[in-house]
Amino acid sequence: MQLGKSKLDITPNDSIQLAGFAHRKGSTQKIMQRLYIKTFVLRNNSKEILFIIADLIWWDDLFVEDLKEDIAYKFAIPEEYVCFHATHNHSGPQTSSKFSQQLGLASNSYLHFLREQILLGIEEAEENIEEVSMKIGKGVSDIGIYRRSTVGGKAKMMPNSEVAIDNELTTVSFHTKDFKTKAVWIHYTCHPTTTDENIISSEFSGMCCEQLEKRYENATFAFLQGFCGDIRPNLVEENQFYRGTADDLQEMSIQFTKDVSQAIKSNRMSSGNGSFYCNQYILPLIFSDKNVRQLVPSSLFAEWPELVHHNMEKGYNLTIQHIHISEELSFISCNAELVQDYGLYVRNLKNGLLPLGYSNGMMGYIPTTKQLREGGYEALDSIFYFGYPSTIHSEMEERIKIKFNRVLGGKK
Repeated sequence: MQLGKSKLDITPNDSIQLAGFAHRKGSTQKIMQRLYIKTFVLRNNSKEILFIIADLIWWDDLFVEDLKEDIAYKFAIPEEYVCFHATHNHSGPQTSSKFSQQLGLASNSYLHFLREQILLGIEEAEENIEEVSMKIGKGVSDIGIYRRSTVGGKAKMMPNSEVAIDNELTTVSFHTKDFKTKAVWIHYTCHPTTTDENIISSEFSGMCCEQLEKRYENATFAFLQGFCGDIRPNLVEENQFYRGTADDLQEMSIQFTKDVSQAIKSNRMSSGNGSFYCNQYILPLIFSDKNVRQLVPSSLFAEWPELVHHNMEKGYNLTIQHIHISEELSFISCNAELVQDYGLYVRNLKNGLLPLGYSNGMMGYIPTTKQLREGGYEALDSIFYFGYPSTIHSEMEERIKIKFNRVLGGKK
């Protein structure tokens, strides 16, 4: 196996409106951390897999579609072998105009800059490809907590320690022939939403990568986000969530860095057996016939119908990508914000299979059938921000899980 990498700065030069929190007003006041796009080219014989990982909230579907065509033409990498992944960072710029403006406004000039950096990053990664070995480490981290609790028969966004979280932490380390660490991937499942202050940062995930890069000379660390739709940082007082400050962000990242370091220490050599292969499937979303017009928040009443009209023209399609690297490591990625039950399901399908959310575009939340019955933010309140015409149909959970099985070649 061979690996090439690059790390380029994508921090906005101007003050911007940050993405992700509808309640956050104004524009950025300072830069706490730089934002980066990290590119990895994996080569096995004549096949290449390209990972583009950014300290962003998500990717826009059309932006990705257009860039994948360019990449296939310029670098001869098939579109299904390219994965655009976002860490789901809420302290960076918006990248899409598909959603409510309350989630942040996308800048065309920034997107043009981002596109240039992506193509440059691929060129740089292709230039330093070399033979590597792969080690996989396992650990746990409890910085997250389940964020749904039923009160009076309705789901509220409240801490719920009675529901176990997907706290598994996986590290994938790539080492050169002279035993130097070239790159490390960190896979974990938790919203990077420690703080809602108007500061640019890459959140606890990016800060952890920065701290570890200081310890491993010339190594590039990148964070891979799981299906974290209903898990957020465990910042709780009197059984209520609170948004932290920059100090809380630093403390959270210190704890997460300790957890990652422990996982790295458990590294075991991967045989790297098996050939690269990737495939991609489209699953149209179906929606319930529930009339939600009377439930639209007043602040979204004028905007929501326009979002629905625009998105209906494009279609609501879940893109499911399967990336097989070895018998010990593979991924299933989706262009949506799936809740953790889907991630746990994916993990149980095959040893070494990891879920990736916020990849190759973005639609909105995908709750479970149980959550649809309970209501709450993921099942109901969020649909107006993402331009869904109604709630997700209760059949979608079964359809998605069937598709996950078929992606892997199963018959369940």
